[in-house]
Parts: sequence; structure tokens; C-alpha cells
Amino acid sequence: MCNRSEVVNQLKQKCFSRLSFAEKKVLVENGGYFKLKTFLSSSTARIDTSLDKQRKIDIQLHNEKAAKNREILKRLINAVCFLAKQELSFRGHNENKYSVNRGNYMELLISTEEFDPLLQEHLYTSTIFRDTSVSIQNDLINSIADVIKHEIFNAIQNTQYVAIMLDETTDISNKSQLSTVLRYFSKNENKIVERFLGFDDMSADKTATFLFKHVNRVVEKFKIENKLVAQTYDEAAVMSGHLNGLQSKVLEKYPKAIFTHCYARVINLILQQSLECNKELKIFFQGLNSLPIFFSHSPKRLKALSEFMTKKLPTLATTRWNFTSRLVHIIHNH
Repeated sequence: MCNRSEVVNQLKQKCFSRLSFAEKKVLVENGGYFKLKTFLSSSTARIDTSLDKQRKIDIQLHNEKAAKNREILKRLINAVCFLAKQELSFRGHNENKYSVNRGNYMELLISTEEFDPLLQEHLYTSTIFRDTSVSIQNDLINSIADVIKHEIFNAIQNTQYVAIMLDETTDISNKSQLSTVLRYFSKNENKIVERFLGFDDMSADKTATFLFKHVNRVVEKFKIENKLVAQTYDEAAVMSGHLNGLQSKVLEKYPKAIFTHCYARVINLILQQSLECNKELKIFFQGLNSLPIFFSHSPKRLKALSEFMTKKLPTLATTRWNFTSRLVHIIHNH
């Protein structure tokens, strides 16, 4: 092991070797080569001791910064959970600092930082990593979703039977979105629960084979191969077809997964076909459907109706599910 003088000489040599030729010349002419200052505070200080002290200071600063970042992250996660719980959008049309409305996520943080000095300091002084970009928002959303799915996975491991439910719909951007839900008995809550896993874009391929691959991924991810006892979809042939539909492919691989039609859609079809076969009922419900339209086209009529009824008449939906029964119920109670 080198002694102190040897280490000092080595440090002097390294410092001298990094100087330019002109700097070396001036330094030697002035007799300063052996007068180079080192980081030693005194002649009795040890290099290893000084390095150890500096390392402790660096670790302490790092821990303080990490603890501060954790507190900032807690506030960001809380904002994400709040917006998700309230089913609010995260982003605005214009999110630059001069915008009047920068989106719900940024506006929530801005309104909170007034009472939170730590968050305020982070938002106004951080220049490299503010945690407010679009990619960071998506990362936080995905991270929270992963935690929720992990909790669902743990709950499923303690149950015996699981059912899978799929439904496909086209959103406002004309994308085909497939929703996936798992239904099972929760021992912690002592009741049957339904857990939504998320949406998947199925615009590229909506065949039964592709949907079957999706079901397999869900089954393998949550390890329910021996627990899958039921499956339910709508009446579309690609879903419920008994020959090449999704339900037949799932039933072939998982024999216990009994297929059941979506009750809401079945009842809706029964009501529609019943109305088509009965002329009097058809006329009656057509007149019933015209009531909300009649009142909604005039604020004066709507005001008069509100003085007579405590509930508003539902407007006609595209799918018309439960619309007739809701309307009859409201009118009957008044």
C-alpha cells in the first residue's frame, strides 16, 4: 500500500500532466511545480479519510434529493388518481404556459401548488425534469394501472371460479375498442365483483381468431386456465357463433367456460321484435319516444314540464337499451 507522500506525488504528477506546454513552462519557471495545492486541508489529513467524508456528504445529499422526489411523485400520483376516479380527461387543446386552460392535469397541479411549497418549488424551479409532459402522464397512468392489475391478480389467486366478459364498440375517433372484464367472487369483500382490465384497439383485426388470442393472453396473464367457467359476449356472429365464433374457440380450449349471451342485449332484441309484431304497441312506443323530443325543442315547454315532474325525460339513445322501460317508469310514477 502506498504511503501518504507517494500518493501526493502521484496526484501532483497527474495534475501537472493535464496542463498545456505553456502552463507547464510558467509553473516550473516560477518554482510552483512542488507547490501545487491538493484537496488536503492540512499536512496531517489523510486522503482516504477526506474521500470518505466527501462520500458521506454525497450520499446524504443524494438521499435528501431522493426523498424530495418521492414527495413530488406522491402529489403527481394523487392528481392522476383523482382525475381517473372522477373520469376526467387529462389534457387540454393548448398546454403551453400562456394558455388559459392547460388541461385538467396541469390545472389541478397549478391550483394545488398554491398551498404546497414543495410542489410550487418543483414546478417553478425544475428545468430538466418537471414530470408534467405527455409521456410522463402516460407513464404514471400505466404504472397505476399495473398496480391495480396486480391487486386483481392477487385477488383472483384466492378464488375458485372466474368468468370473462368482452364487448366491442366504436369510439368517437372511429376506433374499435374492446373492453375486457373479469367477474369473480371476492373473499375480501364477500361478494361477486367485476373488474375492468382496460380497452384494447381492435381496429386492425376483429376476427374470431384474433379475439381468441386476446382471451388467451388474459387467461395466461392472470393464470385462470383451470378457473375459467363462463364467457359472455354480444350476439355478433364473430363473438357468439357456435361454429367458428369466439365462444366456440374458447370452449374448445377451456371446456368449463360456458357461453352466455349478454342479457341486456337479449332483452333489447326481445322488446324490439315484440314491438314490430304488434301494431298498437309500435304506435304507442313511437308516440312515447316523441315526448322527449317535443319538450327538448322548446325551453318554455321544458320549464313547464319541470314544474310538473321532478325527473327529466330521457332522450332517445342510439342503442335504445332500457330507454323504453325507463321512460315508462318515470311517466308511471307521475
